[in-house]
Amino acid sequence: MRKLQKFDKLHIILFLVIFISLAFNIGFYISFNDLKKDLETITAPEEMEEAKPEVIEQEKTPDPTDSLMLFTVQSGDTLFKIFSDAGIAINDSYSISSAINKVYEVSKLKIGNQVEVKFLAEADKPEDHDYYSKVSYIKVITDDKIIEVKYDNKEKEYIANLVVIPLTVKEVFAHGTINDSLYLSAVNSGVSPYAIMDLIKLFSYNVDFQRDIKSGDVFEVYYDCLINEKGQKVRDGNIIYAAVTLAGKKKEIFRFLSDNQVTDYYDNKGESIRKTLLKTPISGAKISSGFGIRKHPILGYSKMHKGLDYAAPKGTPVFAAGDGIIHFIKVVKNGYGKHLEIKHSSKYSTLYAHLDRFASGITKGSRVSQGDIIGFVGSTGMATGPHLHYEVRERGQQVNPAKISFPKFPALTGADLQRFKNQLKGMEEKILMFKKKDANK
Repeated sequence: MRKLQKFDKLHIILFLVIFISLAFNIGFYISFNDLKKDLETITAPEEMEEAKPEVIEQEKTPDPTDSLMLFTVQSGDTLFKIFSDAGIAINDSYSISSAINKVYEVSKLKIGNQVEVKFLAEADKPEDHDYYSKVSYIKVITDDKIIEVKYDNKEKEYIANLVVIPLTVKEVFAHGTINDSLYLSAVNSGVSPYAIMDLIKLFSYNVDFQRDIKSGDVFEVYYDCLINEKGQKVRDGNIIYAAVTLAGKKKEIFRFLSDNQVTDYYDNKGESIRKTLLKTPISGAKISSGFGIRKHPILGYSKMHKGLDYAAPKGTPVFAAGDGIIHFIKVVKNGYGKHLEIKHSSKYSTLYAHLDRFASGITKGSRVSQGDIIGFVGSTGMATGPHLHYEVRERGQQVNPAKISFPKFPALTGADLQRFKNQLKGMEEKILMFKKKDANK
């Protein structure tokens, strides 16, 4: 029995020795292979060179020793974000933005504008200052302005200077046939949307865009726009001449500066196109419900509709029909919803209802001018959808805006009228020249 126990112990010891030896050899083999791989990686210069740029690219932070960095403003960018991307310290970024705000509204920065950040070279860094800016200069370049920022070591602050880029006036002429709507037809003819909106607003005194314009009618518009040194359009200028031919009858408007430096628009006889109230206080909208007896869309029975309804998308701007004072602003759950009234004179007032919201600065007692935005189309109150309910009140009583004839502004007389007639001849020749040029294209 003792021999058997001795024999078992011997076998156990031999088994442990063999197991430990085998584990050691396996571990050594694995470690050797790992080491071999590491050595192969270190001694493979081509592979190392390929991997190295990727690591550097990912971990790289902007280096203020770089001479010049250029940025193009993208969607969602802010100046502070651009400065941060350039590697400018947070405190400096705030100070630079504050300096720029003193000469230019940063909120006006647009996509496509450019920002230059130039850092000081090592040799140019001042030695006699406890603090100095690493920025040599910053330029914010918009369509028509350059804002340059530099650090003043004496004043110990960033100072911004505004430089206005010279703009050139370019003449634009377009004409075409109205197929669906004046707006769409003009856009298809290459007219700027902003110029079209101005054209519609000018003709709103005498044209009902819902009833008067038919397919086959003709429009003409001559306006200017401003371009910068690169030939890029910065913004539209003024409409100089426009015409619409409705059912064979031509209506023309001309821009004219009088001797007392008042610019306005007149017909070919020198009569002002402006009236005390606009015929349509909203651009491009359709009349969805006229003045008179109708079946109420919510109540379900016939009722007098004492205004005009203009169907338009929510948020469409609503204009003041004439000069005046905000008589009241009210917000009710039913009825008119959010609405306001403008008092134009002792005789006339206008009401605008179902607004989504009022324009900024519109309060009771504030003065507005004809064409000012006073609110935006909505569907507040008793309404089935977004639209403007518009009323004209004559001595407190609602009247049909489509039928009433509003007084005109004064016509040109004397020297102004004579000068206007002379200008008219030159304008007619210019329009003919534009048409001939288009015909030869």
